[in-house]
Amino acid sequence: MVTSSYSKNKAISLPWFALLAFFFTFLVDYLFLLGKIPIFPLSLIYIGLLLLLSFSIFTKLLRFGFGLKIELVQLLSWILIAFVVFQHFVWFPQIASNGGRDVFMFMAGQTLMVPLLLWLIGTQLGEQFRASHNSRVVKVSMFLILLGFAIVLANGVIRGYLFSGTLFFMYRNYSLDRSFNYLWFGDAIAFVSLMILGLLDGQYKAQIATYLVTSLMLLFNYSRTSFIIFAVVGILYFFWKKKKPVLLFFIPFSTVLLVLITQGPFLYERFSKVRFLKRMLSIFAGLSVNESIMDRIITIKEGFSSPPIYMILGRFMDEWWRTGDPGYYIHNWLSFLMSYGLIPFILSIVIFVLLIYKANRIRDLVGDPFPLALLAYSLLAVTISRAYNWPFIWLAVGLTGYYRIENFS
Repeated sequence: MVTSSYSKNKAISLPWFALLAFFFTFLVDYLFLLGKIPIFPLSLIYIGLLLLLSFSIFTKLLRFGFGLKIELVQLLSWILIAFVVFQHFVWFPQIASNGGRDVFMFMAGQTLMVPLLLWLIGTQLGEQFRASHNSRVVKVSMFLILLGFAIVLANGVIRGYLFSGTLFFMYRNYSLDRSFNYLWFGDAIAFVSLMILGLLDGQYKAQIATYLVTSLMLLFNYSRTSFIIFAVVGILYFFWKKKKPVLLFFIPFSTVLLVLITQGPFLYERFSKVRFLKRMLSIFAGLSVNESIMDRIITIKEGFSSPPIYMILGRFMDEWWRTGDPGYYIHNWLSFLMSYGLIPFILSIVIFVLLIYKANRIRDLVGDPFPLALLAYSLLAVTISRAYNWPFIWLAVGLTGYYRIENFS
């Protein structure tokens, strides 16, 4: 149990520092895109943070012993992590011998190194998140990260307007032949904002302002998944918090949704020259104009064309084995099945169910919907759009699985 609490000016803890450093790498990566600083491997930062966290956890185990009480969902999470690590070691020699060494190293950064980092951060933050409500340093630091993200978005939108004469977040630099991962960036914005909502528990006006500003940011970010899921989960957060003013959001949100569903094609044509709105409205304009959805339907069909044995045992980077393209994976959690096999896939589903139960129980007992909101965003993302290489799911699994409140068992 968490028995200690943060003072308002207490120095930031290692897990919070690691999380802030991870989010800060998005700002660094955008400076790479602009050519403002020399490029260096961000993996050096990730590895350094991993070593720091691992050393901290190891010394903690030496201090308190290895007989610490562990919940079922935590144990299953450790087993799932072991499966993921094992699969990487098993398939590396085969992929490397078939000319895919460089591709493997690139994918392993997304499927092993960053997930491990975020999962370890989550396990440590879960034990102290509620105590962090009293930390002014943590809150200010998270707001500064969100401000940095807003500056990146503003710069990208201005660049997009100067480049094409229309408003959109320009995530490419054609002169330097570089690109910026706007999808992960959108998820980073959503995660930072959801965590701020959790930290601001009881400060309703500040939470509302954070939700509205973040929704506007994600509208310009160009990631439909991040924007729509955050908009929905944000409203659910206030609903789960049982705030009566949530009707002020629910009624207009429902009205807008009804208009989008019934008038989608018309609005799509009407705003076709406003690039970011065109992209967002394409979801409601029908499959004929939504190439992204059509492509994802095709990848699902082709993904299951692999021999059935690989669906049982798993074949890491299955999409690469089939097409030679490491980005041609199924855009949902079924890609986890294809890469890691049936047992890890079923285990992950069991973990998700247990986490939903735990997060809902926390909400019922202490009225804190943050773990449920973070988990809802993550599960909706991997159901709709994000694949097995999406690392944010591991942050949600670690934080929710290890979330502690006083007098909770």
